[in-house]
Amino acid sequence: MNIPNVLQRILVAIIGIPLVYLCLRQGGILLLAAVDIIIVLCLVEFIHLLRKKNFRPNWVLTVFPALGMSWDIFFSGGDNIPFILFVTMMLTFLVGLSHKDRSTLFMNTSLSLLGVLLIGFCISCILLIRQLPRGADLVVLLFLLIWVCDTAAYFVGKNLGRHKLWPQISPKKTAEGTVAGLVGAWAAACVAKLTFFPELSTVNCIALGTIAGIFGQGSDLVESAFKRGMDVKDSSQILPGHGGFLDRFDSFLLAAPSMYYYMKFLAGY
Repeated sequence: MNIPNVLQRILVAIIGIPLVYLCLRQGGILLLAAVDIIIVLCLVEFIHLLRKKNFRPNWVLTVFPALGMSWDIFFSGGDNIPFILFVTMMLTFLVGLSHKDRSTLFMNTSLSLLGVLLIGFCISCILLIRQLPRGADLVVLLFLLIWVCDTAAYFVGKNLGRHKLWPQISPKKTAEGTVAGLVGAWAAACVAKLTFFPELSTVNCIALGTIAGIFGQGSDLVESAFKRGMDVKDSSQILPGHGGFLDRFDSFLLAAPSMYYYMKFLAGY
């Protein structure tokens, strides 16, 4: 039986949202494990797609340093991230030099480091946000803003979208959907202030909604460009109606670090 795409999305959300909420609220090892699962599955899809174009970033030297990012952030606050990157670069060079074909040495090393940073570090910023004052509310707010933004952009773009946003990268995205996503993020931030996060200032509501609306949708465009370069529509089919884990969590790649740095250095948390 073929289940409509929208219904598949709803069913996945019914199962996934309570699990994610539990992990975000509980924090600790449970959240670390959830973040690590997301990192590993996103990197598996990332490397698998790269191999379609004959790039060969080393699995071990991409996945384990990315996990090292989350572990270092969780246990040490991220103090050793430059060291992790340096060691990763050195080891990928050494492994690459040991191969007969060294023509893609720099490309494969660069792609490994990209995976470690773009997926390992950026997703791990969820842990950094969780460590801030009111961190439990902040990570819930991050997911709320991203999901409302994505949902508003999807439904408005699908039903009312007339003007293509960037058809060379993502043919289905529309300007109307993009604006709706930004407005939805602002509205979700205001609802959060009125319900579970009254300490959030109006300025921060607008700023965080803007971060989710712009950087979240910008992340999605970056991933769309990557998939178009790999000649695929979805990163995988593991999540019915959503594609792969990289498709589902791509909005966090730029939004999570942006939210963390805003709250820490501009909002003073």
